[in-house]
Amino acid sequence: SDTDERQVENCIVQCRKIVESYVPAGASTHPLRGPHLFLVELAAIPLRGIQSTDRDEPSSNDLSQFLQKEASVRESVVRELGEAVIDYATIFAPKASCCFYDLRNYLELFATACYELKEEATTWEELLKVLRWAENLREGNRFEKDITDARERRKRLRAYIFSVQMVFGVLHAVRSCDGENDAICSESLDAFLPSLDDMVDEWHTSLDLGSNPKDGGQKEVLPGDELILLACQRLGANSKSSDVGTSLSITEAALLEGALYHSPFNPHLKIAAIDVYTRLSAGQRALELFDDMGVKQIQYDSCSYLIFPTLIRTGLYREAVQLAGNVMGLHWTSAKNVQDYATKCCETGMLSKCCEMITWQRERMTSSLQLLISKSTVMALAPLVYSGEPDERGKHGSAEPLAARQGIIGGSDDVDRVGEMIKNIGNFSAAPSIVNVALDGSTPNDNLYSDNRDFTVNQFHILSKAHHATKGDLCCYALLQSHWQGILMRAALMLNVVKAPKKGKVAKVKAGDTLYKRCESLSQFLDIAHNAIHSARNEFSDCRTKDEYAPCRAIINLARLLCAVATGMHHSSGDEEEDTLAVREERAVTLLQVVQDDINTTKQAVSSATTGSSGRVCILLPEAVVPIYALMEMNSILFAIFGWGKKRSRTRVAAGALAEAAQQLQDLVMDMSSTLGSIPTNELSDVSPGNICSYVESGEGKTMVEAVVKHVDKAHLETRQRVMPFLDQMITNLTTYSEEMPP
Repeated sequence: SDTDERQVENCIVQCRKIVESYVPAGASTHPLRGPHLFLVELAAIPLRGIQSTDRDEPSSNDLSQFLQKEASVRESVVRELGEAVIDYATIFAPKASCCFYDLRNYLELFATACYELKEEATTWEELLKVLRWAENLREGNRFEKDITDARERRKRLRAYIFSVQMVFGVLHAVRSCDGENDAICSESLDAFLPSLDDMVDEWHTSLDLGSNPKDGGQKEVLPGDELILLACQRLGANSKSSDVGTSLSITEAALLEGALYHSPFNPHLKIAAIDVYTRLSAGQRALELFDDMGVKQIQYDSCSYLIFPTLIRTGLYREAVQLAGNVMGLHWTSAKNVQDYATKCCETGMLSKCCEMITWQRERMTSSLQLLISKSTVMALAPLVYSGEPDERGKHGSAEPLAARQGIIGGSDDVDRVGEMIKNIGNFSAAPSIVNVALDGSTPNDNLYSDNRDFTVNQFHILSKAHHATKGDLCCYALLQSHWQGILMRAALMLNVVKAPKKGKVAKVKAGDTLYKRCESLSQFLDIAHNAIHSARNEFSDCRTKDEYAPCRAIINLARLLCAVATGMHHSSGDEEEDTLAVREERAVTLLQVVQDDINTTKQAVSSATTGSSGRVCILLPEAVVPIYALMEMNSILFAIFGWGKKRSRTRVAAGALAEAAQQLQDLVMDMSSTLGSIPTNELSDVSPGNICSYVESGEGKTMVEAVVKHVDKAHLETRQRVMPFLDQMITNLTTYSEEMPP
């Protein structure tokens, strides 16, 4: 209302008078950031109102009320905010490297308001005014040989960096508003940004300044490192999935490697390099950089998300399981320590600290999203971690790499392994406990979990934002894996007690029999899994595409096939129908036809994939292909018990249908193998960054480009060597489904 607006205006006036009393009239040697920043906040209030003080509530730039004001008022408010930003930056840009991060939200608000009013020439001119000021600040603080004082050079460097950050921040906000229409952004980018060579040259001339923590710098960071991060963002914004994009990514990696050579302890450089090497599918080098960051203790829970997806996308399954084990070990230690410390607090009477620790353990640690993902990762990758080396007990796995030590793939060790899992399923810190998640409900409720990922480590991203899986995506993944593991465990147990038919008639299964109970348990669980997938598709529509649900349906139908053949139970309802060997064979053929269609759909998706195809193969293998293969093997064993073995593929309809489904799966695996084999090795040396950046043409730059190419080639070779043995084993075993009975 008008009364409320007048009250807010009066409060702003009174607050400004109070704050200005703390701001000296003239220049100050040591100005305080707080009072000056509060003046910027007062200028922002008329645009988006008073922000909530709740840290858990994200800030919002709601301009609906502001846009309803008169044009003259809007113009005045926008101009005042722009001037307040410039005034603050004039004082603190040369003094504090955090100046941009102080103003980041205000710049976004200012740019958004100007964009919404871009039809009003005077308001859009305010945005151009701020950009021109930033351009003048940059030009006035370029490196000059005549200035030799180190302190003065650092001030000028900080101002130069701030000017680039400021333009990046404004352009990112405008681009976010602009959506797919980047015309305005492109023109602004060309008009107000320095060239890539200018930024890299400024960084190179700043290397002799050192870190100098006495002058406000950080010991592990050089003052010019930020320029390399900014240069890479400009390159990354133009990087696409093409040869040009590969050249840009190599140039980015070379710049970051050069910066790390001079500043080897800067964590932001390493995080940026991990992102670039992920795009280049060089997981081994990304893992080396992550290890160099020295992540330990609670940081496993907050920072492991930086490397987890990369390890899986590049086939480094063993390292992913080790990292997941570190996360689970952290939570096991935390639960034990909290119990001990809470007991001591109660003994000493510090009940408030006791409550704090218990609340923290329950709300943040026990419900940790990363713990959930770690359990899912361990269970999904268990069959894919064999390295050929003996384990800690000195025992070697099987001769074949797939499920050599752990995992369920329809082998002779399945029942024993399931028994071990059942023993640990009640241990919350153990990976098998993930199966309990599937029984908590059919809907993936992401509100049940605490997202402890620390995204502030990515704050250096300005022009382009770092993309990471959403909380809903991760919950969807964990829920699916919990169901697949639950299905495999129940299927293995049921297969162990299957009764063979006698004299052409199926064995009668009574309600109290072990086979009936296990089959009913599997069938009911399949209904839960089917509902969970349906709920996930509705609730997290962006989580997976339609084609990506085809392998999910194949897994469920292959498990239903086990129930239909073993007991004649097609659904969990257990309705009594005619149950003969012929009826069961007919149902088997029907289900296998559906499975063939789903596998074929998955095969077409793999064949048509272009961007990150090898990464998609490495993800699809543990997520879907291994469970499908395991259930295919179980059905093969079951069919052999019923006299429909592999060698009867031409005489028994069910055996023939299973052979056709196995052929479809074999074709899928062969396509995956072909995609993986097409990863370029020793070909990146032919990819030249060209004229993208003059640094890569220098002696140091060429050395860095060569190092990047070696890292990428080595990582690609490692990916193939890790994943290909699993695919080759599947292809070989699936070939046996088409064997004919000897005459």
